[in-house]
Amino acid sequence: MKRIISGLLSLCIAAGVFSVYGYADIETVSALEIEARSWIDDDGNKCLTASDGEMDFYIYSDHAEVRVSVYGEETNVVDIVIPEECNGVKVTVLQNVYSTNGSLFSDGSPIILSLPKTLTTINESELSNIAKITVDKDNPVFCDDNGVLFNKDKTKLIYYPSEMQDKQYIIPDSVQEIAPAAFVRSKYTEEFIVDSDNDYFSVKDGVLYDKNQTKLIHYPGGKKDTEYTVSDTVSEICDYGFSYNSCLTTVKLPESVKHIGKLAFYRASVLESIAIPESITELSPGVFGFCFYLTDVSLPDSLLRIDDNAFWLCVRLESINIPDSVEYIGRAAFAACPKLSSVKLPDGLKKIDYMTFADCKAMESLDIPSSVEKIGEGAFELSGLKTIVLPESVSEFDISALSECVGFESITILNPDCIIENKNDQCLEIRKEAEDSVSGEIRTKVCKFDGTVSGYTGSTAQEFAERWGFKFVPLDSDNTEYDINEDGVVNSADLIDMIKMMIGQSEVSASADINNDGKVNVSDFLMLKKIFLRS
Repeated sequence: MKRIISGLLSLCIAAGVFSVYGYADIETVSALEIEARSWIDDDGNKCLTASDGEMDFYIYSDHAEVRVSVYGEETNVVDIVIPEECNGVKVTVLQNVYSTNGSLFSDGSPIILSLPKTLTTINESELSNIAKITVDKDNPVFCDDNGVLFNKDKTKLIYYPSEMQDKQYIIPDSVQEIAPAAFVRSKYTEEFIVDSDNDYFSVKDGVLYDKNQTKLIHYPGGKKDTEYTVSDTVSEICDYGFSYNSCLTTVKLPESVKHIGKLAFYRASVLESIAIPESITELSPGVFGFCFYLTDVSLPDSLLRIDDNAFWLCVRLESINIPDSVEYIGRAAFAACPKLSSVKLPDGLKKIDYMTFADCKAMESLDIPSSVEKIGEGAFELSGLKTIVLPESVSEFDISALSECVGFESITILNPDCIIENKNDQCLEIRKEAEDSVSGEIRTKVCKFDGTVSGYTGSTAQEFAERWGFKFVPLDSDNTEYDINEDGVVNSADLIDMIKMMIGQSEVSASADINNDGKVNVSDFLMLKKIFLRS
């Protein structure tokens, strides 16, 4: 099999000496024989697997599938030639093409990809970092035109290589359909061109729309404008519509927009602000993922769902007000937002899902609404959460939700029958900051949780605390011990007095330290509030 990693050629391309279009077509490779071993695939099916380092093959009785994964720098072009057969079985499925240099913030090596005549299925949304595609002329399903991938009769544009450096791209007249991810990462394209007589597509200011301009299909990744106002004829922002744009700081959406597709603003790397119109009821998966500069988000009262990974890795997002209309927040929706410290959860929320607020290091407290019934695995993992009070409504709580929270101090569980899940039967571990004995730098280390668990006598909270040797604080003892102002009753006056202690307006009393952690803070206030409401 012919494989070339050509640094010299890459430098020529980068310098503009010639484009990747001048690359000679690569000779077809008919067969590959490599050592295989037994495997169970993602769907539980038995197969053989083999790898040559950059192509992984999954070999079944009637066909073989291939996944391409390249590691290298942007300056190196890599030729990948997919063979017709692997170990005597026809290669018919391309699952993905991926290139990385190990960084989240830059691309890996551009790939020159050659497809055999046996290939009949391509996972269209999993192609990336491709400079050019060539297809065997005898392939019955696919073809190429100047490095762009189409179906055989060119009625569907499947993938426009992201590393192509042309500033304009003319949509061929034959095209009736464009795959959702066709122009993902097309970072050099500044303008689309469509013939005015085209029956399926149109262009306005270089932006690609459907014929009637009710769907914004793709905003050119290389377009230099910093602001864009979507036309009020538009009802849908298609999947990946603004993805990988590196110039837009503000996008204005009209009330006419009813749907924003998945990953629509994914890696819009300098987007700073967005106001979602009242016409929107759902934020699709990954819609604002990797928006590194996003700081200002306005969500409408019409919103019902925030789907998986919606704001994942928005590293400058500090606060967000989630309206009470929201009924569902998906997995990892706000994960890896290290500056997110202020979140108002909706009153109707039923579940805090898997990794929802994981790695939110600035989040030290969060008020859980009384509507929440379940808190899933890793919900606050690696966050800065110091204390948490689970209301009576919480019937299931996975202890891994608090795994490795930095400086975590106390948990209060008000439902005496709450199911505390611990799938791996492991002690809760947190992270604590400590000075390195050698360098003197402040580092975090993983250690056993040594704070307090508060709950009712005979509750699952007590059982959990005793199982792992944690300090248990009963909430059902004589309430007079929580009488902060010593007037004989626990009431709102005690809450006011505690607030004054917290802000330094009155002297701190020992009775105000309800969870016995040596401090009077929001954790004690929330616990006193719950005790007052139950009394």
